[in-house]
Amino acid sequence: MVSAVRYPFAWTNGGRVVAIEDADRGGAYTCVGCGAAMVARRGAVRLAHFAHKPPTETCGDPDRGLHEVAKALIVQGFTAALQADGEYRAGFDCEDCGQDVSANVALAGRTIAAERSVVEGTRSDVVIDRGEKPPLIIEVVVSHDPEPATLDRYQQAGVPVFVVEVTWPTVDRLAQGVNADEVFGVPSKQCQRCRAEDERLRRERAGAHAWAESAISGLQADTHPGKEVEIRTWERDKFGHPLAPGVIERIHENAVVLRRLGFVQQTRKPWLFLYQIPRGGGRLYADFGSTEEEPIWADREARALVYCYLNGDADERRHDALIPLVLKRCRRAGASVRVSFYNRHLDDDLILRDDDPDIAAADVEALARYDEDPD
Repeated sequence: MVSAVRYPFAWTNGGRVVAIEDADRGGAYTCVGCGAAMVARRGAVRLAHFAHKPPTETCGDPDRGLHEVAKALIVQGFTAALQADGEYRAGFDCEDCGQDVSANVALAGRTIAAERSVVEGTRSDVVIDRGEKPPLIIEVVVSHDPEPATLDRYQQAGVPVFVVEVTWPTVDRLAQGVNADEVFGVPSKQCQRCRAEDERLRRERAGAHAWAESAISGLQADTHPGKEVEIRTWERDKFGHPLAPGVIERIHENAVVLRRLGFVQQTRKPWLFLYQIPRGGGRLYADFGSTEEEPIWADREARALVYCYLNGDADERRHDALIPLVLKRCRRAGASVRVSFYNRHLDDDLILRDDDPDIAAADVEALARYDEDPD
């Protein structure tokens, strides 16, 4: 036998939902779940609730009742705000900082309706018409999320959808506004401050990327066309450890490519190759001298370690933009190069940028905006 459900809300004869706290003891009410007659019980011992009139013991469908109450409270709250020239806010929490992102949707000329179809193949829980803007869809979730096919139709129609999860202890909040648990079809899930911060970071990345492209413009495919490139070989790494002939051969092959690109072999440290960044921007190194963490002979490809020292007030973004571009240009020319263990994320960024052209496209777009309005 299904146990009786004690509802905190019921329908009035006027077609509104009313909370037990606002009910009259002798008033006429019906169940939000099954429509059967109910009575308001507000005794001193049990928690106040609506109960079915005998002989009905229970409707057995509390989820349906909760769903109906949620829709009704949204409609009633919106309508009351509209009539009183007040506010009924609908929104969500910023996905970055959690700040409330909401707006008053109860504005003059707008209407609201429950169980209405505005997108073919769907029937929405609540629809707020917003004039020339697409309607706002509110989907109430009690036990089942909206069907993926339904969300796809909404997306194709270009309408915003707020999904709100409700429980009996929280449903009464819908009379004041909707704070969505999930949102679909909105331009951004961020607050204005976080959007501005992201835009600032995109501008900085775009500026750093443009600087890095300029900084390595002198690293060409072959700065010594038709000529032999001389490399002074060395037999020990910078720690004095002897190098096997096979390691020396692999180093030499990589060093030749770097020289053709425009790196200059250093006299006192022959394992070190230098590229001067133009206009006093700094120095870029390709180092075959081993590191304590990874000796050159432990690397099958005898890769050069790439790093740089930037002059002036260059920020970290320039460094992080420069190194992936250097790796790409060296590798495309045929040289085996790497970054240190501590900068492995820069190699990951290069892989990500290669796999996702939208990242580079976003940088270009942000740079274009920056050029138009640097403030």
